[in-house]
Amino acid sequence: MSGYTKFKMYFETFGILVITILYLIRVVKRKPIITLKDVFGKKQERYQTRVNLVAKIILGLLIIVSNVEATVPRMLDLPYVIRHEYKTFEGYTTSRSMGKSDINGYERNFNIKNEDEEIHITTYTYRVEVGIYMKVNYLPHSKLATVIYRSDRPDE
Repeated sequence: MSGYTKFKMYFETFGILVITILYLIRVVKRKPIITLKDVFGKKQERYQTRVNLVAKIILGLLIIVSNVEATVPRMLDLPYVIRHEYKTFEGYTTSRSMGKSDINGYERNFNIKNEDEEIHITTYTYRVEVGIYMKVNYLPHSKLATVIYRSDRPDE
């Protein structure tokens, strides 16, 4: 697994955790998330608590969803990263991922299928078309992968 891939994955996870901690600090200290002084003027005190309660609930739900969706699979993959025990999969792509350009740094999401199974992975690679043969190392929970071998021609 490339160093860039691991850095990006855990940097994003760290960012989500920092946002969660900042949110919890504001909730525990009962500080408002939104100030309504400019919007309502004198009526602001009456609406301030209601608006902040709704904002805290919505923001809390968004943080919970992002933590479950991003952080939990990455934390489950942490033992694999520490021990350098990545799963290897090889097969032909069954979906395409064009992205913004043909630069190697963009995140691509696509499926790879062999005789037995098909997996959906995320990796940083060039443009992906259907029928490209790839061999990848990937993490089992987050499905983040690094391309080991790639052949654009099926006869190679």
